Amino acid sequence: MKTVRLWFKKINGAKYISHLDIVRLFTRCIRRSRLPVWYTEGYNPHLHMVFAQPLPIGMEALKEAVDIKIEDDLCQCDKIFEALSPVMPENVPLIGVTDPVNSFSDISGAEYAMRLSLPDNLTAGELSDFLNGSITVKKPAKKKKGRHSSAQPEFKEIAVSCRLLSFKAEDSTAEATVILPAGSSLNINPPLIIEAASEKFGSISAESITRTCLLVGENELR
Repeated sequence: MKTVRLWFKKINGAKYISHLDIVRLFTRCIRRSRLPVWYTEGYNPHLHMVFAQPLPIGMEALKEAVDIKIEDDLCQCDKIFEALSPVMPENVPLIGVTDPVNSFSDISGAEYAMRLSLPDNLTAGELSDFLNGSITVKKPAKKKKGRHSSAQPEFKEIAVSCRLLSFKAEDSTAEATVILPAGSSLNINPPLIIEAASEKFGSISAESITRTCLLVGENELR
Protein backbone atom coordinates (compact mmCIF):
# COMPACT_ATOMS: atom_id res chain seq x y z
CA MET A 1 0.00 0.00 0.00
CA LYS A 2 1.25 3.49 -0.83
CA THR A 3 0.05 7.09 -0.59
CA VAL A 4 -0.22 9.26 -3.70
CA ARG A 5 -1.05 12.95 -3.98
CA LEU A 6 -3.67 14.14 -6.47
CA TRP A 7 -3.39 17.73 -7.70
CA PHE A 8 -6.46 19.50 -9.05
CA LYS A 9 -8.02 22.85 -9.88
CA LYS A 10 -11.33 24.26 -8.67
CA ILE A 11 -12.40 26.85 -11.25
CA ASN A 12 -15.40 28.62 -12.81
CA GLY A 13 -18.72 27.32 -11.44
CA ALA A 14 -16.97 24.85 -9.13
CA LYS A 15 -16.11 27.73 -6.80
CA TYR A 16 -19.70 27.53 -5.53
CA ILE A 17 -19.30 23.87 -4.54
CA SER A 18 -18.77 23.22 -0.83
CA HIS A 19 -15.88 21.19 0.51
CA LEU A 20 -18.26 18.35 1.42
CA ASP A 21 -19.48 18.23 -2.18
CA ILE A 22 -15.86 18.12 -3.39
CA VAL A 23 -15.30 15.09 -1.14
CA ARG A 24 -18.37 13.40 -2.65
CA LEU A 25 -17.24 14.30 -6.17
CA PHE A 26 -13.82 12.71 -5.69
CA THR A 27 -15.41 9.63 -4.15
CA ARG A 28 -17.61 9.11 -7.22
CA CYS A 29 -14.84 9.85 -9.72
CA ILE A 30 -12.32 7.55 -8.05
CA ARG A 31 -14.88 4.76 -8.01
CA ARG A 32 -15.51 5.28 -11.73
CA SER A 33 -11.79 5.11 -12.44
CA ARG A 34 -11.66 1.63 -10.85
CA LEU A 35 -8.32 2.38 -9.25
CA PRO A 36 -7.20 -0.10 -6.55
CA VAL A 37 -7.79 2.38 -3.72
CA TRP A 38 -7.84 1.53 -0.02
CA TYR A 39 -11.01 1.79 2.06
CA THR A 40 -11.17 2.13 5.83
CA GLU A 41 -12.18 -0.91 7.82
CA GLY A 42 -15.04 -1.35 10.25
CA TYR A 43 -18.83 -1.17 10.07
CA ASN A 44 -18.87 1.79 7.70
CA PRO A 45 -15.91 1.50 5.28
CA HIS A 46 -15.23 4.57 3.16
CA LEU A 47 -12.60 5.78 0.74
CA HIS A 48 -9.57 7.13 2.57
CA MET A 49 -8.93 10.74 1.46
CA VAL A 50 -7.07 13.60 3.16
CA PHE A 51 -7.39 17.12 1.69
CA ALA A 52 -4.64 19.66 2.21
CA GLN A 53 -6.74 22.69 3.14
CA PRO A 54 -10.51 23.06 2.61
CA LEU A 55 -11.36 26.02 0.39
CA PRO A 56 -14.23 28.38 1.31
CA ILE A 57 -17.18 28.68 -1.08
CA GLY A 58 -16.76 31.44 -3.65
CA MET A 59 -13.01 31.04 -4.20
CA GLU A 60 -11.24 29.43 -7.13
CA ALA A 61 -8.03 27.41 -6.77
CA LEU A 62 -5.24 26.55 -9.20
CA LYS A 63 -3.29 23.91 -7.26
CA GLU A 64 -5.15 21.95 -4.58
CA ALA A 65 -4.10 18.58 -3.18
CA VAL A 66 -5.69 15.44 -1.78
CA ASP A 67 -3.95 12.25 -0.63
CA ILE A 68 -5.34 8.77 -1.26
CA LYS A 69 -3.97 5.30 -0.58
CA ILE A 70 -3.39 2.80 -3.38
CA GLU A 71 -3.31 -0.90 -2.48
CA ASP A 72 -1.06 -1.80 -5.44
CA ASP A 73 2.47 -0.58 -4.71
CA LEU A 74 3.40 -1.08 -8.38
CA CYS A 75 0.69 1.28 -9.66
CA GLN A 76 2.60 4.24 -11.13
CA CYS A 77 1.55 7.89 -10.82
CA ASP A 78 1.18 8.32 -14.60
CA LYS A 79 -1.18 5.31 -14.74
CA ILE A 80 -3.28 6.77 -11.94
CA PHE A 81 -3.49 10.06 -13.82
CA GLU A 82 -4.53 8.29 -17.03
CA ALA A 83 -7.29 6.40 -15.22
CA LEU A 84 -8.70 9.27 -13.16
CA SER A 85 -8.29 12.34 -15.39
CA PRO A 86 -10.97 11.38 -18.00
CA VAL A 87 -13.71 10.99 -15.36
CA MET A 88 -13.09 14.34 -13.60
CA PRO A 89 -15.42 17.27 -14.47
CA GLU A 90 -14.05 20.18 -16.51
CA ASN A 91 -14.39 22.64 -13.62
CA VAL A 92 -12.41 20.35 -11.29
CA PRO A 93 -9.68 19.01 -13.60
CA LEU A 94 -6.90 16.74 -12.41
CA ILE A 95 -3.55 18.39 -13.17
CA GLY A 96 -1.09 15.87 -11.74
CA VAL A 97 -0.38 12.83 -9.58
CA THR A 98 2.83 12.63 -7.53
CA ASP A 99 4.38 10.92 -4.56
CA PRO A 100 3.94 13.22 -1.53
CA VAL A 101 7.02 15.09 -0.31
CA ASN A 102 5.65 17.41 2.37
CA SER A 103 3.12 16.60 5.07
CA PHE A 104 -0.10 18.63 5.07
CA SER A 105 0.64 19.47 8.71
CA ASP A 106 3.70 21.42 7.44
CA ILE A 107 1.55 23.93 5.51
CA SER A 108 2.28 27.43 6.82
CA GLY A 109 0.80 29.79 4.23
CA ALA A 110 -1.21 30.25 1.06
CA GLU A 111 -0.90 32.56 -1.91
CA TYR A 112 -4.01 34.37 -3.15
CA ALA A 113 -4.70 36.51 -6.22
CA MET A 114 -7.48 39.04 -5.60
CA ARG A 115 -9.36 41.46 -7.83
CA LEU A 116 -10.95 44.21 -5.73
CA SER A 117 -13.44 47.02 -6.31
CA LEU A 118 -12.32 50.18 -4.51
CA PRO A 119 -14.10 53.29 -3.18
CA ASP A 120 -13.37 56.56 -5.00
CA ASN A 121 -11.44 58.15 -2.11
CA LEU A 122 -8.95 55.28 -1.72
CA THR A 123 -5.55 55.63 -3.38
CA ALA A 124 -3.48 52.73 -4.67
CA GLY A 125 -0.63 53.60 -2.32
CA GLU A 126 -2.82 53.48 0.78
CA LEU A 127 -4.19 50.04 -0.06
CA SER A 128 -0.84 48.55 -1.09
CA ASP A 129 0.75 49.77 2.16
CA PHE A 130 -2.15 48.27 4.13
CA LEU A 131 -1.77 44.87 2.44
CA ASN A 132 1.94 44.64 3.20
CA GLY A 133 2.28 44.36 6.95
CA SER A 134 0.45 43.48 10.13
CA ILE A 135 -3.36 43.60 9.86
CA THR A 136 -5.79 43.18 12.74
CA VAL A 137 -8.70 40.98 11.70
CA LYS A 138 -11.84 39.86 13.52
CA LYS A 139 -12.30 36.11 13.54
CA PRO A 140 -15.25 34.24 15.06
CA ALA A 141 -14.32 32.73 18.41
CA LYS A 142 -15.29 29.23 19.39
CA LYS A 143 -18.76 29.14 20.90
CA LYS A 144 -19.02 28.19 24.55
CA LYS A 145 -21.31 25.34 25.42
CA GLY A 146 -23.79 25.57 28.26
CA ARG A 147 -27.02 27.17 29.35
CA HIS A 148 -25.53 30.61 29.90
CA SER A 149 -23.59 30.89 26.64
CA SER A 150 -24.52 33.87 24.46
CA ALA A 151 -26.60 33.24 21.34
CA GLN A 152 -24.70 35.98 19.53
CA PRO A 153 -21.42 35.01 17.83
CA GLU A 154 -18.33 36.28 19.59
CA PHE A 155 -15.25 37.55 17.77
CA LYS A 156 -11.61 37.82 18.69
CA GLU A 157 -9.08 40.20 17.19
CA ILE A 158 -5.92 38.68 15.71
CA ALA A 159 -2.86 40.47 14.34
CA VAL A 160 -2.07 38.80 11.01
CA SER A 161 1.04 39.13 8.86
CA CYS A 162 0.06 39.87 5.25
CA ARG A 163 2.81 39.83 2.61
CA LEU A 164 2.15 41.68 -0.64
CA LEU A 165 3.80 40.08 -3.69
CA SER A 166 2.32 42.21 -6.47
CA PHE A 167 -0.11 45.09 -6.80
CA LYS A 168 -1.71 46.86 -9.76
CA ALA A 169 -4.47 49.48 -9.63
CA GLU A 170 -6.49 51.01 -12.45
CA ASP A 171 -9.54 53.26 -12.14
CA SER A 172 -11.67 51.79 -9.32
CA THR A 173 -10.19 48.28 -9.30
CA ALA A 174 -7.01 46.70 -8.00
CA GLU A 175 -5.30 43.37 -8.51
CA ALA A 176 -3.21 42.12 -5.59
CA THR A 177 -1.33 38.92 -4.84
CA VAL A 178 -0.76 38.25 -1.15
CA ILE A 179 0.51 35.52 1.15
CA LEU A 180 -1.56 34.79 4.28
CA PRO A 181 -1.11 32.32 7.13
CA ALA A 182 -2.65 28.89 6.47
CA GLY A 183 -2.60 25.57 8.25
CA SER A 184 -3.98 23.82 11.28
CA SER A 185 -2.73 26.36 13.84
CA LEU A 186 -3.90 29.54 12.06
CA ASN A 187 -5.83 29.86 8.82
CA ILE A 188 -6.73 33.33 7.52
CA ASN A 189 -8.87 33.69 4.40
CA PRO A 190 -8.82 36.85 2.23
CA PRO A 191 -12.38 37.97 3.13
CA LEU A 192 -11.14 38.72 6.66
CA ILE A 193 -8.41 40.97 5.21
CA ILE A 194 -10.89 42.66 2.87
CA GLU A 195 -13.28 43.26 5.77
CA ALA A 196 -10.49 44.89 7.80
CA ALA A 197 -9.59 47.11 4.82
CA SER A 198 -13.26 48.10 4.40
CA GLU A 199 -13.46 49.19 8.04
CA LYS A 200 -10.43 51.42 7.52
CA PHE A 201 -11.03 52.84 4.02
CA GLY A 202 -14.70 52.31 3.19
CA SER A 203 -16.51 49.64 1.21
CA ILE A 204 -14.14 47.28 -0.64
CA SER A 205 -15.56 44.23 -2.39
CA ALA A 206 -13.90 41.22 -4.00
CA GLU A 207 -14.70 40.60 -7.66
CA SER A 208 -12.67 37.38 -7.56
CA ILE A 209 -10.34 35.49 -5.22
CA THR A 210 -8.11 32.65 -6.39
CA ARG A 211 -5.83 30.53 -4.24
CA THR A 212 -2.83 29.96 -6.48
CA CYS A 213 -0.86 27.59 -4.24
CA LEU A 214 -0.23 26.34 -0.71
CA LEU A 215 3.14 26.96 0.93
CA VAL A 216 5.54 25.20 3.24
CA GLY A 217 7.80 27.97 4.44
CA GLU A 218 8.93 29.86 1.34
CA ASN A 219 8.31 26.96 -1.03
CA GLU A 220 5.23 25.49 -2.64
CA LEU A 221 3.67 22.39 -1.16
CA ARG A 222 5.01 19.27 -2.87
